[in-house]
Amino acid sequence: MRSDTPDWAIQMCRRFGIEEQQFETYDALNERVLLRRGVYPGYGRRDGMIHPHVARIFDQQPGLLQPNGRSRRCYLLRGNLAARRKLERHCTNEPTLSGVAQIEFGCEIVYPENLGWLEQVALFRSSSLVVGLIGSALHTSVMASDKPTVAFVGLNAMAQPQVARLRHQRYAVLDKDIDARGSYVVSVPAFRRLMEAVS
Repeated sequence: MRSDTPDWAIQMCRRFGIEEQQFETYDALNERVLLRRGVYPGYGRRDGMIHPHVARIFDQQPGLLQPNGRSRRCYLLRGNLAARRKLERHCTNEPTLSGVAQIEFGCEIVYPENLGWLEQVALFRSSSLVVGLIGSALHTSVMASDKPTVAFVGLNAMAQPQVARLRHQRYAVLDKDIDARGSYVVSVPAFRRLMEAVS
């Protein structure tokens, strides 16, 4: 395992019964590993689809995906704006969007990077609606088997529709007139229409 593997990935390994004592770590910038035998986790998404086994793996974990009601409505806010400005792709008026979601549509503001992996799973399992900018935080919905609505803003990237198809989730996207390759602004009236459509 790479020495810079994020904590959420290590938490996932623990949940599946793999302890840190079993890891062999390496520095990907300075080392190469030659394996005669080993297990190397790969992506469950390839060639335009998410393999159905990805869903089965999560569904077979005892206690992980049992239905527990859906009452939360969440807007996923990724970090603070100053940090996001350093990223190649960011929405400059996201604080306005999250404010609309919170004040006008009753969404709870959630920072997914502050949650452990199991807490993120619980968030999707306990939410009827999850909204946010397109990105990996929304992809956790692959672990939510009982159909939340996922609404995303930005690029209509294929990963989220693939998750929705695999999990039979309702999803909506706002990508009209948005060039999300750099900094961009989202129309607030258009965002309100998105929120109205999924509420």
